[in-house]
Amino acid sequence: MTDALCTAVHRARAAAPDLRWSAPDRWHVTLAFLGQVPDERRGDLDARLARVARRHGPIAVETVGGGHFGDRVLWTAVRPRSVTAQPGRTAAQPGPTAAQPGRTAALSGAAAARPGAAAAPAGALGALAAGVRRAAERAGAAAGADDRPLRAHLTLARVPDRGHRGHRGLGPLVELLRADVEPLPWTVDRLVLMRSVDGGPGAAPVYRQEASWPLTGR
Repeated sequence: MTDALCTAVHRARAAAPDLRWSAPDRWHVTLAFLGQVPDERRGDLDARLARVARRHGPIAVETVGGGHFGDRVLWTAVRPRSVTAQPGRTAAQPGPTAAQPGRTAALSGAAAARPGAAAAPAGALGALAAGVRRAAERAGAAAGADDRPLRAHLTLARVPDRGHRGHRGLGPLVELLRADVEPLPWTVDRLVLMRSVDGGPGAAPVYRQEASWPLTGR
């Protein structure tokens, strides 16, 4: 999937080289942004997230089309895999989605889609995200959590800063993505806890993987 998505976004990337484009090894799906998590809560949080991962099996999804959040973020959607899609390859790994310091629960994909993985029910990603949020609440680690509904996506690019005027708006880029990014199948198979640190003025945040758990469904 990674190579195919890189090819699919080529026209959009060529049309707006001034945007800050995410490297493929930083693509991921964010389930929840938890904000600042006290160190003393980490043990309980990790244990609860591990239980969540054990209750959910790999999820068959596909990446398709495009959209934007305001005038700042360009993305491609992640949705349940259609029954006609064929398994593909992916090298998606966890990466950033929030520009604030804190911890993020994210998903990463398998190096190759698991044979026989069923098409994801409409609520599979939503159920997993709900489990993550409940785990954070019960661990006392959700004080700074973002409670907006899940909108599964891969962040492709960001406008560098609010004073930047080199691009002509994200709308035309979204149209290119909707024309070029046909359904690309892959399989989510891992839950990852990331920590973000402020990278300083004008710099991207620094993200570090703190823990991960396979989605085993048992």
